[in-house]
Amino acid sequence: DYDHDDYIFVGPSDDEFETDMAGWDELITVVRSPKICRSIKITSSTLTDNLWHVSRTFLSLAIGFGFFLSFMLCSAAYWSTINLKPVALGLLMTYFFQSMTFFFFDSGICREHDCKMSSGAASAVVASIFWFAAALGTIWMDVVYIQKNRRRERRERRRRRRERRRKRRREARAAF
Repeated sequence: DYDHDDYIFVGPSDDEFETDMAGWDELITVVRSPKICRSIKITSSTLTDNLWHVSRTFLSLAIGFGFFLSFMLCSAAYWSTINLKPVALGLLMTYFFQSMTFFFFDSGICREHDCKMSSGAASAVVASIFWFAAALGTIWMDVVYIQKNRRRERRERRRRRRERRRKRRREARAAF
């Protein structure tokens, strides 16, 4: 009913299809041209591909970790102390999860329909790059924060040393 030159995108349910008794439907949108799309109904009974489910699981994990860590970074400005290493590790895990969503392209349904990368997959690639960049930026922020604290501690030690020397000099002058 469709050519193997079509592009396949995973999309949410449409109102034009009725849901099955379990309420679980998947729609695959086959794009013949940039302006003409049609949807193919795929139910849980017809889709038994493990890589498809693995890809969806990694996508869910990436979204969950992404929202949580984004909230953590946004609220970090209001904390007096913060350890950014766990946040950076979480962002790297989010990058890994986002990258693993590309298992979809090795799934049976994608091999059967000859999937090609399009805007959705390109967005996932960009998201992976941004998660990795966010992890590197967070690591950099942590390094800068540590260096800033070390400089502040050095200045404080020098100030205390100068005060002790001044105090000793005053005591030595007072002793004469």
